[in-house]
Amino acid sequence: MGASLPDLLRERVVVFDGGMGTELYRRNYFINACFDELCLSAPQVVAEIHRAYADAGAEVLTTNTFGANANKLGKFGLRERVVQINAAAVRLARENGDAATMVAGSVGPVGETAGPDGLSPDWAVACLAEQAAALAAAGADFLIFETLPAVRDAEFAIAAAAQIEDLPYVLSFSVNDEGESATGESLAR
Repeated sequence: MGASLPDLLRERVVVFDGGMGTELYRRNYFINACFDELCLSAPQVVAEIHRAYADAGAEVLTTNTFGANANKLGKFGLRERVVQINAAAVRLARENGDAATMVAGSVGPVGETAGPDGLSPDWAVACLAEQAAALAAAGADFLIFETLPAVRDAEFAIAAAAQIEDLPYVLSFSVNDEGESATGESLAR
C-alpha cells in the first residue's frame, strides 16, 4: 500500500468496493448462514467478489467481517474463531487487490442493543475491540465501523478504536431521509 486513507482523502475521492453481503446473497448464501465464516469454508467465493470489485476499479476492498465479533459469531457457535475469521478475511482482501489497494477492516454493530435489556456497554466495547485488534494484527490498513444504527453504537466503536494505536478508522451510519439514525436520533452534533 502507498498513501494512507487520510492522506488520499485530503487529495481526492477514493473509490470503495460495494456490498459483500449483497453479493454473497446473490450467490445463494442466505441470511441464516454466517457470512463471515465463509472466509474459512468458501474462501474462493469471497475472493471472487473481491477480485470483481478490484477489476471494476475499487481502490479499497472491505473485509467480509461485518458480523465477525464475539457476540454475533457466538450465535453460530463460532465465538472462539474471532481472530481466525478476521485474519482470513484480511488475507483474502489483500490477495485479491493490487499493491496499491487498501484493505478496510469491516466492523459492524455488536448486535443486541446494550443497556438494561441487552448487552452491557463494557461487553459491547470489548467485542468490538477484540475484532478491531484481530483486523489490525492481520494487516488491515484502516477500520470501517459500518452501518451504525445509533449514536451509542458510534460511542462503542470510538472506544474500541481507541484501543488500537495508529490505525485510522471511519464511522458509517444507517440514516433515514431526515438524516436521523435508524433509532430516530439526530446525527447533527
